[in-house]
Amino acid sequence: MVEGFLVPVIGTKRRRPLGISVRHHDRLSLCERQIEGEASPEAGLGSLESELDRADFAFFTFHSAVSTMTLSTLKRPSAFIPLAMSFAALALVLGHIAFFGTAREADEGAAAHLWQLLMAGQTPVIAFFAIRWLPRTPTQASIVLGLQALAGLAAAAPVYILQL
Repeated sequence: MVEGFLVPVIGTKRRRPLGISVRHHDRLSLCERQIEGEASPEAGLGSLESELDRADFAFFTFHSAVSTMTLSTLKRPSAFIPLAMSFAALALVLGHIAFFGTAREADEGAAAHLWQLLMAGQTPVIAFFAIRWLPRTPTQASIVLGLQALAGLAAAAPVYILQL
């Protein structure tokens, strides 16, 4: 279990995951002791029930860790700037379509040049994010890189589908 996601239970030296109610804490601490070999399944829970609790506890710990770490990773400028640039490019394309339609122009206009700058400008920021955060937090960085890729595809999809 990740130590950084634990808080002490008031009045004891035991710790429990953030967001878990005290009512479920005793069952979870028994599962923790069973996992560490300090208690047997006969100490209070049946073997099937303890297996289910262990699975629930592992899922909760994983889910809490990923969601908390992903949110903290998304707060980094190198994570959210490419997302903002992709959404700005998407808004630019949709705004251009709304005002001028999908008819081809003889020359690329300012909207096309801005879209190209927004899409190309996020590449070095994404590369910096990948170099900086993939070695440190590979799971969370991979999730953010996936979000950045989806945002880029969302911005490029109207241009490709409508052949603008």
